[in-house]
Amino acid sequence: MQFNGSSWSKPQLVDDSIDWLSVSCTSSQFCVATGMGFDDQHGYATTFDGAHGSTPTQILPNGSVVISCATTAACVAVDGVGDAITYAGSTW
Repeated sequence: MQFNGSSWSKPQLVDDSIDWLSVSCTSSQFCVATGMGFDDQHGYATTFDGAHGSTPTQILPNGSVVISCATTAACVAVDGVGDAITYAGSTW
């Protein structure tokens, strides 16, 4: 979903096999969403460029992943047991 200053756009389905739990945006052109797979309980992430979302990628073995991004090349994701991983703009 995007807000254009007066109204929200229609939501886009990213992947309904993942429970999306956290999102961090540095601008309207960059967001990362993280969540937990319903079936495998792994942590997943997807990026959004303002128009399209990437295919979800497994980033951590344990679910309940939260994300925080300071810039498009500096994100940290942490899972429910304290394991962490960084995103550097194109790779985890």
